[in-house]
Amino acid sequence: MKICQELDVPPLNPVNDGAKVPDGRHTLDKTLAEVGETVRQTTGYYARDWSLWLGWNNMRYIIETALNHAILLNRTLILPSFVYARDCEFPHEVCSAFVQLVNRAESGSEEWRNLPAEDQQGWRIPIQMMFELPGHYPVITTAQFLLSRGLSPDLETQNGQWDSGAYLATAPGESQLSLAYIEPHQYEPEGIMMVDRLPDKISEEMQLNEPLLQSLHNLCTDGTVDFGIIRNVVEKFLSEADPLDEDAALIEAVRPYGIVPIYSFWGTQQFMTKLVTKGVRSCMRRDNMRGWVDEYGAVSEDVLWLQGEHHNGRPPASMRFTSLEARTAYQTLVSRDMYFPPGVEEVGEHIAMRMLERVQGRMWMAVHMRRGDFVRLGWTISGANAFDAHLERVKYQITHGRRVLGELAKDRWANFQLADIPGVEAWEEWIGAETPRDDDPFYVATDEKDPEYLAKLRAEGGLLISDLITPEDRQLLGPPSVLTDFMGLVEQAVMIRAAFWAGHGISSVSGTVGNQRARRGCDVRTTALD
Repeated sequence: MKICQELDVPPLNPVNDGAKVPDGRHTLDKTLAEVGETVRQTTGYYARDWSLWLGWNNMRYIIETALNHAILLNRTLILPSFVYARDCEFPHEVCSAFVQLVNRAESGSEEWRNLPAEDQQGWRIPIQMMFELPGHYPVITTAQFLLSRGLSPDLETQNGQWDSGAYLATAPGESQLSLAYIEPHQYEPEGIMMVDRLPDKISEEMQLNEPLLQSLHNLCTDGTVDFGIIRNVVEKFLSEADPLDEDAALIEAVRPYGIVPIYSFWGTQQFMTKLVTKGVRSCMRRDNMRGWVDEYGAVSEDVLWLQGEHHNGRPPASMRFTSLEARTAYQTLVSRDMYFPPGVEEVGEHIAMRMLERVQGRMWMAVHMRRGDFVRLGWTISGANAFDAHLERVKYQITHGRRVLGELAKDRWANFQLADIPGVEAWEEWIGAETPRDDDPFYVATDEKDPEYLAKLRAEGGLLISDLITPEDRQLLGPPSVLTDFMGLVEQAVMIRAAFWAGHGISSVSGTVGNQRARRGCDVRTTALD
């Protein structure tokens, strides 16, 4: 709680609390006058190449990163006007009556070309269908950008790549926009790490301990080093100095030596889940950093364009932070301000209540069983009897969850453990509830379609969204509910509400659910990545 007070972070509520535009429209549904007002409040535009061939959760992470980039530079972010949905809950002609059917190769991916023709199909959907933002964020869509420049929205590329020739063409009566761009290799050159902004340099006139200087620079040659290791080295050379128990004292002791703190996030499998729930602290050499604001904050051109792919293998935000406050601001963006579109939370609550009824008021559990492309790519259990082996893994996760909840209930959740996100308050809904029984049903979110496999899953106690959703729920959600990708948002809203949830350690879905469970105030021991 001390950190929350120091950073003046208000508590995060368990429901979305972002403000929409006054008349209730989606914050991206702007008139041209509103687009102009958004742009006038910033110093220009921020554009980037969008990886539209990726699934929604990865796109969400890229949008979060781009928002951070744009906010740091005080620029208006230009989002793609659409994304691609990969699957339909019903025959294709049903979904095609509501949204545009396309070949998924249009998204820029070559992954689908070797699939059967029907499996190559997808749906191009408005980006507003998949998320909402508070109204104060400086964002517009590519279509809005083109229209505001007197150009046709049909110029927007189908693969999300910025087309400077078409987009910056000059319509009659419009002035020419200037362009600056960042080539892919310039973002984070070899041996350099991108941070939000460089910390101030210390005067070189200070008297330095040369052996300590050499030791620290040798230690930090290849990247970041844990605070604890740095502390041990400093205390060895400065044994008569004041104790360095406090981080602030350590930071001040090493700053004259060009060593500065770095704040980022613990990651799994090369940051594929983009979790922001557990912070990590380290140190590195200042001259091995590149500051985003320092490099590009003074760019005077109207449009700044980040070229290429910068998503894979990078931490959340695709950068590290040089202050705790900056990292906290990004956590708030991710956990509080990127929220589900209308109806999703409400239907997620409906389904959660039906799960509660199925277990007669006891704690209920959920698991994400990733199949689909993970099976094809060999990223999940494979080989002979692969589904049966995967099902055994699911059953193990449920057994583990039952044990965790039992241990927590025994102590009446006395030692509640929250995620490392300032402002989060404990979600106490399950305190005092009866723990799950061995034969209780559990919720399963899965993209498995084989009826035989789904029958096996149900026989072991698994309940699917199709077992719990009602026609009234679909009416509330509207036409988007025909799309599996949209219903995936509803499933996330359900899993966030479970007493215990387990997900796949390299699935992008896991990052969204894990982040939102942390924001809801779930005990960290009730969220498991396998």
